[in-house]
Amino acid sequence: MDSSDFNPNLADRIKARQRAKSSIVSAAAPDADSSSPSKTQPKIRKSVAGAKAKASKKQSPAKQVTDTKPAATTPPATKLPTADFQSVKASATKRKALAKIDENTSKRAKSISKESVLTNPDVDTPPARLQQSTPEATPEDAPSRDYSSSATDSDQIYVTEVLKVLDKRLDVKTNYIGRRQAQRVSDLLRRAEPAAATDVLRLTSAEAAALLSARHPHDRPILVEGAQPLPLQTLDQFLDECYDNTATVSIQDPSAKLRPGAQAVKEVSVATLKARFGAPDDDYPWNCLELACPFEDGLRPNFLNNEDCRLLTKLKFPLSNNALSRHSYPDGYKEVEKWSLLAQAGALTEPHQDSHGYSTYITVNQGEVGFAWISLPDADERKAWVRNPQSHTSDRWRYVVLRPGDTIAFPCGTVHSVFRVPSAGPSLCFGGHFLRCSGLVPWVKTLLEEQANTCITNEDITASAPGYLDRVEKFVRQALKQGTELERWGGKEDIDEFLRLKKAFMKRTSSDPTMSTVDHVGRVVRAS
Repeated sequence: MDSSDFNPNLADRIKARQRAKSSIVSAAAPDADSSSPSKTQPKIRKSVAGAKAKASKKQSPAKQVTDTKPAATTPPATKLPTADFQSVKASATKRKALAKIDENTSKRAKSISKESVLTNPDVDTPPARLQQSTPEATPEDAPSRDYSSSATDSDQIYVTEVLKVLDKRLDVKTNYIGRRQAQRVSDLLRRAEPAAATDVLRLTSAEAAALLSARHPHDRPILVEGAQPLPLQTLDQFLDECYDNTATVSIQDPSAKLRPGAQAVKEVSVATLKARFGAPDDDYPWNCLELACPFEDGLRPNFLNNEDCRLLTKLKFPLSNNALSRHSYPDGYKEVEKWSLLAQAGALTEPHQDSHGYSTYITVNQGEVGFAWISLPDADERKAWVRNPQSHTSDRWRYVVLRPGDTIAFPCGTVHSVFRVPSAGPSLCFGGHFLRCSGLVPWVKTLLEEQANTCITNEDITASAPGYLDRVEKFVRQALKQGTELERWGGKEDIDEFLRLKKAFMKRTSSDPTMSTVDHVGRVVRAS
């Protein structure tokens, strides 16, 4: 063992073991003062001397020096009872085993500390394996957490069960939106594969925080366990805190007729919603999207609590004549940074991408949720999706099954779908949108796609996107003028590209009389 492997705790244990061995040898010798001389006494002394010599050979040089003392100072040996002798011997054996464990633990600790986020003095620096270009990820890029093949196997079993349910639904000839949902989700799941290390970043909360706080770009979902500060909630707890039974909520009803212009979304009262979730399941499960959340704090995952991921919070700041005021939120303001998702057992969501170029996180609190997405699409794949989102097929579909405590955070423009197996029961999730200061260019590119193809998103972007862009332009122009903090916005090249893309977006908005524009707080103003 070289000096770099020295472990003071291990050294102490070895010394203790050596002292115990010496005690055992001494205890085995008869007391010279209490026994009478006999012909066998010389042989006993000889055997004791031999035992001491063997014990001294096993000791380290340092120990041999300290044990070299005048014979007169050695205390007389005391004979131990047989039971005590066996106890001492067993203790010595146990100490030997503990010393071996300490040695192995020390080696593991040294290897882990080389890339551990928690032992890194620079908390803003992601682990070395996360600083590489992610598209060429290798098995060595996998996180320290143990994601065994059993997890992938259980996900595949889950998808198999979902497909069986969808086949039964498709056997029934109907003209309902639910049939279209079942057909589209069934088609993509038959092409989909379990997510590999190159498709999703499976990280600890600390690793994800280091990755994002260092403004490192990510082009695939991040999957983290245990990142929600608030204790996991149940569906019953959530509905019990919905006090106003007369309030209305939006739900997706798969039993709606499938006809041109038909909408699956309808408004129902909270009382109706509670009754529905208390009734037996049927083949047309409701999906409740973006309900208001009764919790003020504790939903945003720990790894998103950094400056780079709080751009959307700044854009929400209510402004009145460029003066900050905490009381100037307009009526009709929509909360986008946190919301609730309720779904009955077996509910489906067709492929789409979230509006406004938002990045999104979802944390499962109750139930199980299958999440599928098109992984790392190239330019041709993106164009094909944008041209025909209703019937687009891809071999790049990947999936994971989220369970209580799992959070998935995916970047803007991620084409995704959600599925559930009925046997897992209803689900409750909390989620929210976020924008990154260092991700302006992909954000505006996604906005331009959504502006040109409104059918690829789940919401109209004209309500707030122009106002968001105006606010960010003000931020980056101030940074350019001051000549500082350019890296906060991705650097000067990214700022210049953002301004160019923003100009194209606003030009297209003003040239289309059917589009709306908004003021700085998101109030819709119709174009003249």
